[in-house]
Amino acid sequence: MKDGCAVRGARYSRRAFTLIEVVVALALFGLILGVSGLALASLREPPSADSTRQVTNARAAAIQTGRPVTVTVALPDTGEYRASRTTQLLFLPDGRSVGQGADPLTGAPSGKP
Repeated sequence: MKDGCAVRGARYSRRAFTLIEVVVALALFGLILGVSGLALASLREPPSADSTRQVTNARAAAIQTGRPVTVTVALPDTGEYRASRTTQLLFLPDGRSVGQGADPLTGAPSGKP
């Protein structure tokens, strides 16, 4: 059986990998790691997530305790107003909210003064 070696009588195993196959495999592995690293980096919470969490927790606390809860949150920047603005929201025990720039049902700050 001939193995096709350049040196007479030398044999090589067909189960080994060539250098080109190893380099291609490493390049593909590096590409997959790079893409997955970028995808994981984009999973960070947006800056507005903290104020949304405060509003959600205040509404839940008002419903659970049966007492009104007041929370102060920063309004989102709509592009019209560059100054940092905050508003106070009052959550009633039935889940409704009262306050300037708040959606009455969800209590989410709408950004409108």
